Amino acid sequence: MTRQTWLASGLALSLVINGILIGVLLGYRFGGHERQAMARFDRQMFRTAGEPLPQLHEAMHERRSEFRRAFKEVRAARRAMFELIQAPSVDAGTLAGGFERIRVAEQELKAVGHRAMSEVLPRVPLEQRQEVMKAFLHREMDRRPPPRPMEHKGERPPVSISPETMPPR
Repeated sequence: MTRQTWLASGLALSLVINGILIGVLLGYRFGGHERQAMARFDRQMFRTAGEPLPQLHEAMHERRSEFRRAFKEVRAARRAMFELIQAPSVDAGTLAGGFERIRVAEQELKAVGHRAMSEVLPRVPLEQRQEVMKAFLHREMDRRPPPRPMEHKGERPPVSISPETMPPR
């Protein structure tokens, strides 16, 4: 082959590889919200003591369309609330309705997972059930950072409020 043929072949191969990479990245970025949520859930819940729990993974995978629908509803409710809050004027009733929609959507998303877990966990050995519940409770409780203790430097003087200590008006 001539040098021009090698150059043209290398350029064509480079374009194909770059096109595939860009397609994968764009697909992951713009179409992967549900996949990303399921992958996070997979990492947190399907592993017990470092081992995968295939029964639970299969049950969740079978309910993939339910999860996707519930996840889309949560996302839509949150977006609607975001737009509602950014409106020039908003009333308390409308805000309450938006928060209610988010709460209902999140409860449905949890309910789908709970139904799958309630089908699978009775068939799982006790040790694995305990590990799954430990991971589940840790994930639920770990959403809020723990409160930081108040730190005082030195001793604080006692606070006394009386008419004598009040500044004049």
